[in-house]
Parts: sequence; structure tokens; C-alpha cells
Amino acid sequence: TIDHTSHTLYIDGKPVLLPLKEFSILALLARNPNMVFSLAQIYDLIWGADNIGDTRTVMVHISNLRKKIELDPANPKLIVTIKGVGYKLNVPPHSDMHF
Repeated sequence: TIDHTSHTLYIDGKPVLLPLKEFSILALLARNPNMVFSLAQIYDLIWGADNIGDTRTVMVHISNLRKKIELDPANPKLIVTIKGVGYKLNVPPHSDMHF
């Protein structure tokens, strides 16, 4: 469950505190389940299009998020990579995830 008001992620009812950028990326993906975002899109939406930086920053934040929310971060099931395209939050039909 993602509580946008308290800026907290809950996994099995337990709070998982996330840094601002990680929470923002997760919230973006959660608001658009199963929609693929490129590294550049995520960077522009989270850091701002006027910000000069490196999209590899997004990969680092995604990796950190996976370590916190995936059962097996090496084989992610929630935040998945679509090769050559980007990332998406994989939400199966009839899921009990709450955004």
C-alpha cells in the first residue's frame, strides 16, 4: 500500500521508509500501473526537464527500490525492465495492491 499523504510505503502492514526520489518514482509507476516509462521520461518527471543530470541516476534509484520491495531483487516481479524501452510497475489483474 502506498500512502501518498504520509509519504509511506507499507509492505504487509509494515512501514518502509523511502527517500524522496525513490518514493516519487514508485508513486509515478503506481499511478500508471503496467505503463512503461523510459529512463528519460522518469528523469524528466521526477527531477525536472530543466535539470541537467544523468539518466543512470534513475537506474540506481530503481535498483535501490527493488532491494526494498522485491522478494528477489535480482529477479524483479514488481518493477520490471522492458528491454530497450524502460520500466513499469507490473500489476497483475485482481491484485490486492493499493495505490
